[in-house]
Amino acid sequence: MKNISLILIVSFFLIPSCIIWAAPGGATSEKWIDINLFGYWGRLFNRSSELDMVSSPMEFGKYDIGHIIDKNIKTAWVEGIKGDGIGEYILIVTPEETRTINIFSGYGENLSLFHKNNRPSKIRLSYFLGVEYDGWGQVGTKFKAVKFDDEYVITLEDTITLQNFDFPFNDMEKLAIFKQRCLDDFKTAGFGKNMYGPTELPQAKWILKIEILDIYKGSKWEDTCISEIFFNDRYIGNLHDYKNRAIEKVYESENYNEIIMITESKDSVTLYKSNDKDTGLSISEISKDNQWIIILKETWNKNLSRTETEYKIFNTFFGKDMKTELERVIGKEIEGPFFINYKYDTPSYEDDDLYLEFEYADGSGPGKIELK
Repeated sequence: MKNISLILIVSFFLIPSCIIWAAPGGATSEKWIDINLFGYWGRLFNRSSELDMVSSPMEFGKYDIGHIIDKNIKTAWVEGIKGDGIGEYILIVTPEETRTINIFSGYGENLSLFHKNNRPSKIRLSYFLGVEYDGWGQVGTKFKAVKFDDEYVITLEDTITLQNFDFPFNDMEKLAIFKQRCLDDFKTAGFGKNMYGPTELPQAKWILKIEILDIYKGSKWEDTCISEIFFNDRYIGNLHDYKNRAIEKVYESENYNEIIMITESKDSVTLYKSNDKDTGLSISEISKDNQWIIILKETWNKNLSRTETEYKIFNTFFGKDMKTELERVIGKEIEGPFFINYKYDTPSYEDDDLYLEFEYADGSGPGKIELK
């Protein structure tokens, strides 16, 4: 993981276009602001500007903020102000337990567009505790929010590849104290009286602000782009590194020492091989598109009793074992048993979300990550 530097906060930072909220009743000790977030594909987010922004929130623009979560590195959010986009930002709700932030910087469709457009070189991370206050039509949610004390700066490399960072807001005790303080203040101020449901249990979310501080200059345009942002609950691979675009079949060899795949061009390629005569390989599970595969590596003794079982997770498009790369995104070591599951189990894999279920190696229990 790359280093992140801490900035000490001298004064409260107010998001542009947000306003300090005057309490409807009671006295507040926190500085509350309004934050409105859009909701697509189970995620909540917003942005300060957008190139060629469409007029209706129900429409999806070519450079829409939704592209940072669409699981496609060929699309991008592009800020929309004149100049290099310094000071423009993204707001996004983070998972319940956030350990990493993972970024495809720049316009990721190809290297030519990547270099022609600006890429962020430095971004500032700020954190807000947001309390859901009111509905906002069909596509969004309104929050009252308070800014957490710390800020951090990430330095990005000028590369079209995925960049992983440890999530800097990781003092769970400090975050919990801050959250409880804000929730108590929220109720004292009387904000909850207009909410649906019991006011003593407001729905709180952590909202991350990602602000552009500096850029790598584009060779043709001055628009600054970000293709994808995700956390430890999702993995998106760099399709520019694919060795295969489609796999027709995956199977075990006759003596179970190889896992073989048939590519789109009808080539037979060994995905994984064991040279140990006492070890057998078998396919435990495979995704609908033959891209993700769980391999069992089992060792047997002379009495034909199984002595060891190792789970491996391979990606046939990359043609490699993915455990180490997934652990960089997850932020913890993982181990088997591994299972592949779909959210809805629809007939077409394109319409469904794929998940890898696993155990944390530190014994802290089960976990899962969405795979793309």
